[in-house]
Amino acid sequence: MRRLLGHCVTPGRAMGLARTIRSHADLAALRAEDAEQPFWASSRSVSDNVDMVFVVPGTCRLDGEPDMPGCVALLAESQGCRLPSAAGAQLPAVESLGCAVGTIRDGDLVLVDATRGEVLVDPTDRAVSAFQAKLTGLNPTRRFFVDYAHETVRTPDGRPIVVAGQVEQHAVSAGFESARVGLAGPLFLSTGPRGPAPRASGAPDLEDAIAHGPDMIVLAVGCDCDLVGEAVAGAHGKPLLFHVHPEGCCEKALVQAAAWADVTAAISIRGATRCGSDFGAAIERATEELIEEGVETGRVRVAGWVHEGDGDPDTFAECRIERLLVSLASRTADETTSLMTPWLEDALAATRSVAVPVYCVLGDSLAHLAPDIVEAGFGGVVAPVAEVQTWKAALRNAVWPVEPVP
Repeated sequence: MRRLLGHCVTPGRAMGLARTIRSHADLAALRAEDAEQPFWASSRSVSDNVDMVFVVPGTCRLDGEPDMPGCVALLAESQGCRLPSAAGAQLPAVESLGCAVGTIRDGDLVLVDATRGEVLVDPTDRAVSAFQAKLTGLNPTRRFFVDYAHETVRTPDGRPIVVAGQVEQHAVSAGFESARVGLAGPLFLSTGPRGPAPRASGAPDLEDAIAHGPDMIVLAVGCDCDLVGEAVAGAHGKPLLFHVHPEGCCEKALVQAAAWADVTAAISIRGATRCGSDFGAAIERATEELIEEGVETGRVRVAGWVHEGDGDPDTFAECRIERLLVSLASRTADETTSLMTPWLEDALAATRSVAVPVYCVLGDSLAHLAPDIVEAGFGGVVAPVAEVQTWKAALRNAVWPVEPVP
């Protein structure tokens, strides 16, 4: 790392790759595309996606240049370079650096603090981290959380804690009884042959759900085959968990959807040991039939959905499911609410014996339970999609506590 000192022309801070500019022709070259390449092979100009610090040697004058593509800061060898920042461009600029500018090569990473007249060439990782933290007003640990806000939360030993977003989807049923999912979740109704009803006013669509960064999208579809296909098309590869009727008619739709996405089908097991096995067998039969018909298929994971206190937890180890979702309807936003109960502890022990992760299905404003989720060893959380980032931040703070900034 080399430290250069000069005089401030325009205050500010910036970081970019060095680019030597000796004339207006050098600026024109940055904007020009390669005319020798055919249109399908030509690349965009360098200035389209690179932050550059212009290094102006000698007495080059740029004050008459209105457009400097990709420039984030200006460095000048002498005081008479007539930098455009002094004329109103308001880019961070440092002049009177002397012959030291000759040591800056094109492509060098340059950190400019024009307020102090200081330039760092090829800065250390620590200097870059401190500089970025100063720009964003975040300490380095918090900045790490912001940069990875949409990534899956992981414990120090690498165990993932999934945060699934529950998307509201209302439809009209012709045979599947309505079921309320979660504490404050919407009333989910499946559809019959008539297809899904219009989305309720204010309910988020999949585009909105994906923007919140969930690790998985949760939808209640009942027996609606059309809704399964629509969800896969709109999820853009995001893993999907469908809450379906255990005796429905959407097995083929699920198997076909699994060819294009990571699909899990959750059925209400109510502690019945054969539900998971029966539904898994139905999925296998649907797969075999579709293969015989020459239709592309994929693997569907089978999960169990149960309300807390419903059934004997010891039976969950015999359900032949790959995930267990437990709706904790008794939890409220009260900060003193406890997460663990004897029934829930028994359920965790039973599923842990067969390596089945348990996801908590929770309502609004319950992110204060994140430390309990981490300590108990839950595999994930299903929360309203609008609270996905709140949960991820709470879980990361529980796994990697952030020290307060003095």
